[in-house]
Amino acid sequence: MMRSVGAGCGLFLLVALAWTFYDPLASLNDVARLGAADGDAEALERTLEARGRGALWALREGMSAPNPAVRLRCAGLLARLNAPESAQAERLLLETLARGERDPQGALAERLLLEVWDRRGAPDDDARLRELRRGAQTDTPDAETRRELDLLIGVHPFWLGGYTARSRYHFTRGAWLLAAQDALQALVLEPNHFEALATRGRCLLRLGYPEQALQCLEQATRVHPRLMSELEADLERSRKEAAVEREERLRQRRMERPLS
Repeated sequence: MMRSVGAGCGLFLLVALAWTFYDPLASLNDVARLGAADGDAEALERTLEARGRGALWALREGMSAPNPAVRLRCAGLLARLNAPESAQAERLLLETLARGERDPQGALAERLLLEVWDRRGAPDDDARLRELRRGAQTDTPDAETRRELDLLIGVHPFWLGGYTARSRYHFTRGAWLLAAQDALQALVLEPNHFEALATRGRCLLRLGYPEQALQCLEQATRVHPRLMSELEADLERSRKEAAVEREERLRQRRMERPLS
């Protein structure tokens, strides 16, 4: 009888140990496959994210992998999982993005950062959030998208991606003031959010504030240099209008100066 109990306990312990170490070991294998040329890296990312804390050890190891794409993907997952290394992980993504054309991994860093930021403070339904973001970026009026964004932001007031999606919604419909306000709220939550910086700059330019617009647009291109070509026309216009505005202020001061 005692032997049977002992054998049962031993088997239970073995199963428990196997279960404890399964996720970390399986995750380590998945991290190694993230850099495979013929692999589905995004599917592996979803698998690793689903493992949650069980994947953290493997992702930390992946942050020092020789393959730069693996390092970035691991950084993105650590940030999405809100691991203790989140700040370090986001810094790696931002540094890669800031190198612009000098770093071929810039497009990957951009995608990963937007995914991290879109999910910060977000509701749980990732698929629905992606649909809302796409709906906010179309030119077709969609009152249902706006209502749903308003409702979700009301329930989740720190949802970074909600403010950027609603800002884009307003921008595509020419509601510059509303778009600028939502972009500002996003920047309060994440000052490096290049999409919010670009949107706010474009809105301020159209609202007649070229100097403030120029500050936002230049900061957007410092964070994400590849935006330069997309923002070039707005940057040029804001520089010209800001120069005119400064000249007008100088003229007013000269006129107000008392005659000696």
